[in-house]
Amino acid sequence: YYLEGEFNKSIKTLQSALGKNKKNNAQVNALLSKVYLTMQEYEKAKDSAQKAVKKDKNNSNARLTLGNINYLHQNYKKALKDYKKAEKDETNKLTAEVKIAKTYQKLGDERKSKELFEKVLKTSTTAYEAYYNVAIMEPFKQLIYLKKALGINITYIDAWLGLARYEISRDNFAMAQDYLSNAYYIDQNDFRYYYYQGLIYKSQDDYPTAAMYFKKCLKLNPNCVEAQKELNLWQKKVTFL
Repeated sequence: YYLEGEFNKSIKTLQSALGKNKKNNAQVNALLSKVYLTMQEYEKAKDSAQKAVKKDKNNSNARLTLGNINYLHQNYKKALKDYKKAEKDETNKLTAEVKIAKTYQKLGDERKSKELFEKVLKTSTTAYEAYYNVAIMEPFKQLIYLKKALGINITYIDAWLGLARYEISRDNFAMAQDYLSNAYYIDQNDFRYYYYQGLIYKSQDDYPTAAMYFKKCLKLNPNCVEAQKELNLWQKKVTFL
C-alpha cells in the first residue's frame, strides 16, 4: 500500500498490527513514522518514531524519521546524531550516509560532505542524490552528474530543476523550458519552478510576466529570498518609470 501511494490503507494495516505481538511494535511504529513523514504529518511521524526508539533505540527506520524531522526544522546537529545511529543498520546504511553528507553540508563542513558523497558514489551506482549534490558542489561536473541522477531516477525533480538552472546560466532558455516542463509534470507546486520561470521572462524583458511568476513562487514559499529581491527590483523600476 505504501509503495502504491495508498497511505491511509497503509496506516490502517500497520495500526491493526500494533499490540498483536508486542515485540514487533517497534518495527510497526517505525514504519508508521515513515508513512506519516511521507504525508508531511510531522507530529504523528515524530510520535511514532519516538515510540519505536523507546522499544528499540537503534531502529534505523525510526532514526531516519527523527533525523529527517530535525533536518526539516534545521536542527542539524540532532539530525546528524540520528542519521549516524541509522547508519549502523546495513539495510539503511546508504540512505543514512547520503543524509549525513547533506547534513554536514548544512553545518558548513563542505569538505566532509564532499568526501562522504564521493565515498557513496564509489560503493553505489544508484545514489542519485549523491550525484546531484556533487554536481552542486563541483560546477564542472554539473551537467553530467545531473543527467546521471536522472538516469537513475527520472522523477527526481531536484535534478530537472538543476538542469534548468544550468541552462538559464548559459542563456539557453528554450532548453531550460524543456527541463522546467518535466519538473512541472512531477510537482506543479514546487516554488523553484516559478522562480526559474520568472528569471527566464526577466531575461526576455517581460517584467510583468516575470513578476507574476515571482509572486507565485513567494505564495508557495514566503521564504524564497531570491524571488523577493527580484520583486523589489521590479517595484523600484515601476516606481521610477
